[in-house]
Amino acid sequence: MTKLLEWLLGVSAVVVAWGLLTFDLLGLRLPQAYRDVAWPMPMYLLLVFGCYSLATVGYRVATFNDCEEAAKELQAQIQEAKQDLQKRVEILIQRLINPGVELWPLAQLLKEMIRQRLIKVCRMAGTQASHVEHEPTRLC
Repeated sequence: MTKLLEWLLGVSAVVVAWGLLTFDLLGLRLPQAYRDVAWPMPMYLLLVFGCYSLATVGYRVATFNDCEEAAKELQAQIQEAKQDLQKRVEILIQRLINPGVELWPLAQLLKEMIRQRLIKVCRMAGTQASHVEHEPTRLC
């Protein structure tokens, strides 16, 4: 039986018992004091369940173990991913700058946009922009 079924079975048993006692469906003729206690019982049980849940979460947080090895491994993976990304960016930049490499149309468009932007920046700086078309790796 799964945990869900166990919980549903338990909750349904409590609800049935509560209904039988509250509405006197079995004809037990319980005193009014018992019925007065049974009537708000679901609210009491809900309050107790909430307190138990809060205490359990608080205890688990207080006794949570740090995973030093996992943290170091994760940091190493992050550094490895950064280095890999840096290499890929460098390869992309070299392919964009090298005019002899065949690129996809979007990359060609990006290359042309970068080249035009470099020419515009060089003109704004007041320097010669002619070398950008032939040597785009050398900025103004």
